[in-house]
This record gives sequence, structure tokens and C-alpha cells, in this order.
Amino acid sequence: MIMSKIIPIDFLCSLHGKLNKDSEYYFQERYGVTFTGQRKKPRNLETHPYTAAELVTQQKFRRTKKAIQGLSDAEKEAYREAYGQQSAYKSLQGYIFAREYAKLQRQRQKQDDGVRTRNRW
Repeated sequence: MIMSKIIPIDFLCSLHGKLNKDSEYYFQERYGVTFTGQRKKPRNLETHPYTAAELVTQQKFRRTKKAIQGLSDAEKEAYREAYGQQSAYKSLQGYIFAREYAKLQRQRQKQDDGVRTRNRW
């Protein structure tokens, strides 16, 4: 019985590299498919700290992740069924994340609208 199959990357039969020695761009050709990308240097948080908008976005993602972890089995099953009936998302995890993120955004918007309404009077 075979549990898994390993396909090693044959570096001698495929092309890969950078455009020149100082280039941030790289290319790879594997099994007839060419990939390109750009290498990014890690961010130095001492010289370039996160902006307020980035921190807000990180917090939204953390809240969404926590909401997903707290889903009941019934909710997870409902998401599985709904995922099968759509074609926009390629993974169940992506579908669940998008739905939970949107749900939290709507809740936040309702809270903000309620605060604005109370402050007007």
C-alpha cells in the first residue's frame, strides 16, 4: 500500500534563477509551466513600523480567525453545503473566512451606526 508519492524537483532538467545578480525577480520552469515572482526583503519593524491601517486590518483578521475557531459542527456543516453550491471560492477555508469576515464587518457596521445614531440626539 502506497501512503504518499514523492516527486523530487529535478534541478538539472528545469530552469530557475534570477534575471541578473541584483534582480529581485526570479523565474522557474517546472514540468512545462513557467513561474515568476518577486523576492521581498523582510520588513524591519524598527525603521518601518506598522501603520494604524495595517494594525486595524491585522485585528480584523485575528477576530475572523477566532470566530472561525468558535464555529459549531452544525455551522461548519452548513458552510460545507453552501460551499458546494457556489463556484467563486476554490477552497472551503477561503469560503468560510470570507463569509465570517463579512459577517463581522456587518456587525461592526451596525454597532457603528448605533453609536452614531445615539450621539446625534
